[in-house]
Amino acid sequence: MTTYTTDFKINVVQRYLKGNISLNELATELKLSDEASLKGWVNFAKGQCLEALAVKHHRRRYDLDFKLKVVEYYQTHAVGVSKVAAIFNIPASQVYSWDRAFKLGELAALIPRQKGRPSLMKKKPVKSTHQSAHFH
Repeated sequence: MTTYTTDFKINVVQRYLKGNISLNELATELKLSDEASLKGWVNFAKGQCLEALAVKHHRRRYDLDFKLKVVEYYQTHAVGVSKVAAIFNIPASQVYSWDRAFKLGELAALIPRQKGRPSLMKKKPVKSTHQSAHFH
C-alpha cells in the first residue's frame, strides 16, 4: 500500500475543491490506482479540516463506547463509511471492520485488548497494612 505525504494529500484535495476537475480526472492525472482514496481524502477534509489529512504515525486505541457509538451512527444514518470516518476522524477501514464485527455478533472483537506481552512473573499477594485488633 502506498502512503502519501500530508502535503500531497492537502494539495490534491485543495485542487479538487477548486471545482475545475473531477475526481476521476484527478486520480488519472496523478496515477492513483483508483479514485476511492481521493474521495476518502475529500470527505475527510470536508468532515473535519485539511489538517485531519495529516499522516498519523502512531496507533490510536479506542474504547468500547467509542466503537459502539461509531457503529450505531453508521447503522442509523444514511451515509457511507467514508463520511462516518470523516465525522469521527478515524480510518474508513476501521468503521467497516467494527461494523462487520458487530453484525457478526462478535462484540468481544470490539473490546480493547491489553497492550504488551503478559508478565511471566507471578504477582505477590498484597499484604494488609491495617492490622485488625483482636479483642478477647
